Amino acid sequence: MRIYAAVGALLGWFALALQLYLMLVQSPAPERLGTVITFFSFFTILTNILAASVFAAVAFHPKHGWGKWLCRPSVQAATAVYIAIVGMVYQLLLRQLWNPQGAQWVADVLLHSMVPVGYVAYWLMFAPRAGLSEPRRAREHLARGCRPCGQRRSGEYAFLFPARAIRRGQRLTARA
Repeated sequence: MRIYAAVGALLGWFALALQLYLMLVQSPAPERLGTVITFFSFFTILTNILAASVFAAVAFHPKHGWGKWLCRPSVQAATAVYIAIVGMVYQLLLRQLWNPQGAQWVADVLLHSMVPVGYVAYWLMFAPRAGLSEPRRAREHLARGCRPCGQRRSGEYAFLFPARAIRRGQRLTARA
């Protein structure tokens, strides 16, 4: 497991460094700060930083400082959800919009395919599950949130629209 995580960390950090380098090389010198800000504004980049950090924590520092937090089951599960979203959105919606070549293709494949698939596989095979809520409760929450608008109970999710809820005299807390 630690070797798998170490390889995932190395691939993740390499892909992030490569993508940043490629973005910096393409931008003119006066705009480099803006390029770095743009780099850190992408959900893909932030999620890959999180996945690479979890991999690194599992491989190298599972019981120290940030590593202890990153190794928590809830953090690892959330990271799996985020990185799965990155992979699915890219593969289903964005992949056909461009055709990267050379080093950009390598960065693209690593950030949008290899790290997402590798992290989800890691989570399915190795990640701890202690303390995560049971699947039945997750299904109930999803089902409750997927009701058609006309079928929701009065006041449910009123906290999302506080002004409307106050006018109607509803409580501002979500009901379980």
